[in-house]
Amino acid sequence: MAALISCREAAEKMMEALEGFPATELLHHLACCGDCLARWKALESVHALLQESYPAVEPPPELKAGVMAAVRREMAARKAFRILVALVLIPFAGITLALILSSAAFRFWTILPAVKVMLEIASDWFWRWAELIALILGIVQLIPGLALYPVAALLLFLATLVNLIKRRTRHEMA
Repeated sequence: MAALISCREAAEKMMEALEGFPATELLHHLACCGDCLARWKALESVHALLQESYPAVEPPPELKAGVMAAVRREMAARKAFRILVALVLIPFAGITLALILSSAAFRFWTILPAVKVMLEIASDWFWRWAELIALILGIVQLIPGLALYPVAALLLFLATLVNLIKRRTRHEMA
C-alpha cells in the first residue's frame, strides 16, 4: 500500500478529483481518515448540486486562443525585459567605468606610457560591447509592441561612440 498523504494534501487532491483528475492517493487516505471522508462527501454533494443548477459553459475556442496568445506575448515580453536588464544594466555600468577611466587616461596620455596599453585593452573591450549592443538592438526589433525604442536609440549611440573610440585609439597607436 502506498504511503498515506496528509489531510492538507488530501484537501488539495479533493479539488483535483472534483475537476476530473485521478485520485488514487485520495481514495487510500479517505479509507483511513473519517474527517476527510466527511469533508469529501460534503464537497461531492455541493459539487453535484452546483452542476445541476449551473451547468458548465464552454467558452468559444477563439476566446481560449486569444487568452493563450496574450499569455504567450506577456511571457515573451517579460523574458525579453529580463534579458535586456541583464544585458543592459551591467554593460552600462562597465561602459561608464571604462569611459571614466578612458577620459582620465586621455589626460595623462603623454605622461604614462602604460595608459596607451590600457586604452588599447579598453578599446577591444568596447568593441565587444558594441557587438553585444547590436545583438540587443536586434532582439528589441524582434519584439513587437515593446516600448524600448528610446533604449534602442541610446544603445545605437553607445555603439557608435565605442566604434569612434576604437578608430581613434587605433589611429593614434599607429
